[in-house]
Amino acid sequence: MLSVNAGKLSKVKVPYPMPPALNEEQRERHMAWSVSQGYPRVKYRTMTDETMQIVAYGPSIEDTWQEINPDKPLITMSGSLQFLLGKGLKPRYGRWFHAHVDPRSDNLAVVERHKDVIYLMGSCAHPKMFKLLDGMKIVLWHAVSGAHTKTWIEQNDPGQVLVAAGSTIGLSSIHLGGVFGYRHFEVHGMDGSFKGDARHAGPHGGIVQGKRPSVVNGAYQTSRLMDNANLEVQNMLRVFPLFCVFHGEGVIQDWVRKANLHNAAVHGTPEAQNVRNGRYIPISYEQAKEFNLQGLPLINEFVEAD
Repeated sequence: MLSVNAGKLSKVKVPYPMPPALNEEQRERHMAWSVSQGYPRVKYRTMTDETMQIVAYGPSIEDTWQEINPDKPLITMSGSLQFLLGKGLKPRYGRWFHAHVDPRSDNLAVVERHKDVIYLMGSCAHPKMFKLLDGMKIVLWHAVSGAHTKTWIEQNDPGQVLVAAGSTIGLSSIHLGGVFGYRHFEVHGMDGSFKGDARHAGPHGGIVQGKRPSVVNGAYQTSRLMDNANLEVQNMLRVFPLFCVFHGEGVIQDWVRKANLHNAAVHGTPEAQNVRNGRYIPISYEQAKEFNLQGLPLINEFVEAD
C-alpha cells in the first residue's frame, strides 16, 4: 500500500496488511514479458480543466450509469466496460479507456474487447490478458506493487511513467487520469462496501471476500481488501491535487459526504458544484509558508525547496 509524498514513496497505514495476490518475482516475470512485446507506453499530457469519468464496478453503478456521458472521457475497469456496453452505451475512440493491472488470470471473462476502447494495461498483468486483447489498442503502464518495482523499472524500462496509486484498479485509474492531465473526476461505482450480498454490479472473478463491518463506518459491510482500499482513498483525497465528485451510495460516498473536504463531494449535494468549479493554482514555496502561517489548509505538507 504505497503512495507518493513529496516525490517519495511511503506506505499508507491500512487496517489489514495483506500480501499481494502474486509475489514480486512472479509479477516481475509478467512485467518482463509485457515490456518485451513493444507496446507503446503511457505518457504525461498537458493539464486540462476537462473532467474524466471513472467507472468502477461497485454495485451503485446500477443506480448511476445513466448519469455517465459517453461523449466525455472515461476509464472503465474490471466488468464495468461490459456493464456499460450491456446498457447500450457506445464507446468513442480516444475518449474511452479500460484499465487493468491484476496479475492473475482468473478474471478474463469480465473483460470485453471493443475496437473503440484503448486498453491501459499494467505491465504486471497476466500474459493471458494481453493475448485476449490481441488486435485491440493497448498502451502499457507500470504500477508500483512492491519495494523493488522502482528499481526494476530503472533497470529494465528506464524513463517510463511509474504510477503509485494503491491496491486497487480504481485508485490506479484516477492516477492514470492524472497522468493524462486531468484533475477533475466524476467517480462512479467506487463504493468500498457491499450492497446486500453484492460486491460488484455483476459477475467478477477472483477470491471470495468475507463480509465484516467497515472500520470507516460500521453500518456498512465490507471486506478486508475493500477496507484497505477505503483508507487509501481517504489518503488520496487528502494528499493529491485532484477534485472528485462521487456518485451513488456506499461507505466511501458516506465518508466523503461527512468529511468536509474542499476537493471532494457527493453528486447532488450543494458542495458538489463547488468541487467541480475548484482549481489549483501553482504557488511558490514562500507563498505556501505564508498561507500556512495564516491558517489556510493545504492539501499536503510543503517541503523545503532544493
